[in-house]
Amino acid sequence: MLDKEPLHGLISLGGFLGFGGLVLTLFQPQGSAEQVLSACSAAMGFGLLAIIIGAVRLRQKR
Repeated sequence: MLDKEPLHGLISLGGFLGFGGLVLTLFQPQGSAEQVLSACSAAMGFGLLAIIIGAVRLRQKR
């Protein structure tokens, strides 16, 4: 069984990066380096969430 506390921390980190980057992307000037960095941050956050969800589901099937 996976410990809940580290998973909660990773989910919080992924949500912060994903949603924070997404919100910042909307407020940055179009085509600027800041907008690209915010979009990359959002992608990394949502990617982390996807990996966590996938790992938990694989672990629960066993």
